[in-house]
Amino acid sequence: PQSLELAKFIEENPQMGYELKYILDLAKEGVRNVNEIIKKERINTIVITPETYQVPEVINMFYKTLENRVTFRNLSSFYEQVTNRVPLGAINQIWFLENLSEGSKKTYEEIKRFYDLVFAFILGLIILPFVPIIAGLIKLSSRGPVFYRQKRVGQNGRTFEIIKFRTMRADAEKETGAVWAQENDPRITKLGKLFRKTRIDELPQIWNILRSEMSFVGPRAERPEFQEKLKEAIPFYEERYIIKPGLTGWAQISYHYGSSVNDAAEKLQYDLYYIKNR
Repeated sequence: PQSLELAKFIEENPQMGYELKYILDLAKEGVRNVNEIIKKERINTIVITPETYQVPEVINMFYKTLENRVTFRNLSSFYEQVTNRVPLGAINQIWFLENLSEGSKKTYEEIKRFYDLVFAFILGLIILPFVPIIAGLIKLSSRGPVFYRQKRVGQNGRTFEIIKFRTMRADAEKETGAVWAQENDPRITKLGKLFRKTRIDELPQIWNILRSEMSFVGPRAERPEFQEKLKEAIPFYEERYIIKPGLTGWAQISYHYGSSVNDAAEKLQYDLYYIKNR
């Protein structure tokens, strides 16, 4: 499946500089014609899936094609390079051991925390005069509190209360319980739509950053109710919590607003890319 995802991405993004010439299913086509295909199609790069390494005949054949000046790339690393995300189906626990060793990032995390404090303090001072105005607008637009508090999952699975300006009706989940917010959610107030579009509702999370519960950049902090479902449905989902959640992040700016398990799986690929490469 990851090979087909990568093939589709390459065909949809010609600006990457790659032209897809051939997809070879070894189970159906065997290996006898590979050398002929390489020469005929003038192949200069071959991306190898993990299963391929388990077939000695294929590896020996590829080894003999080195004289044709062919470059061989591992599927997971090549996929990551061109898409800026990590393919969940092409990695395993060994990948995490090799790529997410956090010991070497201790100094980086300390510097990042310093800048989180500096920017949170400066931004907080800038925003403070506008808080009474925002609070007044919220009170005028709908009944209920100005701030909205909600439990979220943070670093290493610890829960904390996230703070936002309220954008929904006060009784939004009274009948339904915890449900994902949709793009045109009827529970969102008119003012709330503006706040969500401009991200004004996120500004009180500066307090969470000052309390060291969040960072400016990191994975999105998920609700505990959804977390249980997602970790059962998506492999390696809990690994995103080895760092602090963020006010924004690579997944948030690279992928549209998520409201399903499939969306969460897509965003996890971007989260793992950030965690590895930060």
